Amino acid sequence: MTGKELLDKIGEANPELVEAAGQKSVGNRRKKWVAMAACFCVVAAGIGITSSLLSREEFNTNGIPIPAMSTEGLDNPMASMITLVVYQDRVYTWAESYIINVNNDGTIQPYDGIDGEKFAQIESLRGEYIGKARGNISEYSNRQEYEKDLASTLGGAEIYTVQGYSPLFRLCACWETLGDNGDTEKNIMFLENLNGIFLETGKDLLEDRLKIPGRWTKVEYQTDLGGGVKDGEYQTLEGVSSQQIDEFISDVCRSPFIDVKEEGWESSIDFFEECETLAYIRFTLEDGTRIGFQMIEGGYLWYYGLDEYPIKVDSELFSTILQAFS
Repeated sequence: MTGKELLDKIGEANPELVEAAGQKSVGNRRKKWVAMAACFCVVAAGIGITSSLLSREEFNTNGIPIPAMSTEGLDNPMASMITLVVYQDRVYTWAESYIINVNNDGTIQPYDGIDGEKFAQIESLRGEYIGKARGNISEYSNRQEYEKDLASTLGGAEIYTVQGYSPLFRLCACWETLGDNGDTEKNIMFLENLNGIFLETGKDLLEDRLKIPGRWTKVEYQTDLGGGVKDGEYQTLEGVSSQQIDEFISDVCRSPFIDVKEEGWESSIDFFEECETLAYIRFTLEDGTRIGFQMIEGGYLWYYGLDEYPIKVDSELFSTILQAFS
């Protein structure tokens, strides 16, 4: 596909897709996930896969090829809706945020269960300093802006590698915001490259990239699906043994990724509309990082950023865990 053909194809992407998705008669939380999936669909629309854009080092090169979100395919208004950083021709998108507020008297106000000690643990994972995010991406940006290293929708954030994780997969962005009353909001955001890769089984994500097996310390869940993304309170999972959790993770690692289009859905939007989200499950790892998944009707486990590629879990423990939630 030539550059001109690609631009023509991107021009066909319907900017009303996100708005239409949000108007479907589904719960608020599901609306947000559908809208997010729509954003990814629009950005990726028409982007061809080229071998040079696939991360071949370190990771499995078999399985489903996840289309590269190349810098050539990002010059459309929908791209500005996604938090992203471009580094060494790879596009990293938002995965998780850790925030605390330091009051002007030095006391710390936790946010979403992250207190000063937990924030410091996450902060200690900062690895090699890469540079400052340009903050140059908006709905008005042209293709040349995306081709600059550290092009981003984040302005002024410092970008680092993350200790213990491959820079081909994960980076972090750090910044502070000073409030009018002298308070300081401190932010650490993880960004992940989940495009231009191959995914065969859950191992490629949970073990090789996220490092979950043998490192989790807590499992939480959320079944209050009425609010926005992550608005509800997480509860500690009880009634399921550590051995069962380990077995469930092993089962997920053996289970295949699927392409929803090959399973009969036209897109991830249709998938999320037809398959009910049953719960959210979140793992806290020994390094303090938190990793969440959606558990979806039919035995699907979905990770944010892989909009059309859930894991089809072959495990009786999927139902066992869901029953423990209730």
